Amino acid sequence: PPTPKPYGGWCDEATDALEAAWPGFGDNVLRVVVDRGELTLYVKASAVREIAQILRDEPNLRFELLSSVSGVDYPDTAERLHAVYHYTSMTYRRRLRVEAAVTIENPVLPSVCAVYPTPALQDRETYALSGTGFEGPPALRRTRMPHDGDGRPRTHQSR
Repeated sequence: PPTPKPYGGWCDEATDALEAAWPGFGDNVLRVVVDRGELTLYVKASAVREIAQILRDEPNLRFELLSSVSGVDYPDTAERLHAVYHYTSMTYRRRLRVEAAVTIENPVLPSVCAVYPTPALQDRETYALSGTGFEGPPALRRTRMPHDGDGRPRTHQSR
């Protein structure tokens, strides 16, 4: 469930700065969750690249590093494929998680490789292991399966 404001600590500062810098905050951030001091923003899939740009470029946020991208499959939900992005602000010594979901029928999110160079390989691994695809990364292909494979490992096969 979403966490009501005030969140406490730096989470309020970060979300306030993001709201001020991003006119689309209200339309694209589906919910904010703060649990054990960790901030997670659940966003629309179409907003993944835009929020990445703002997180990096906004002086009051300065999330200079996208440390990882991973995929999660929640089989009992309509938008069951999730991409999870872990951002780090070395300037402010903060970590932030952004999560976006897509359906199996349309399992594609915009890649953030144009904003951060680090996820090029991580996009490939997420695609290979969870089936979540990305639009725009360099050389999106399977890393853990045959390139001509038509299924996804460990997901969707018995469902």
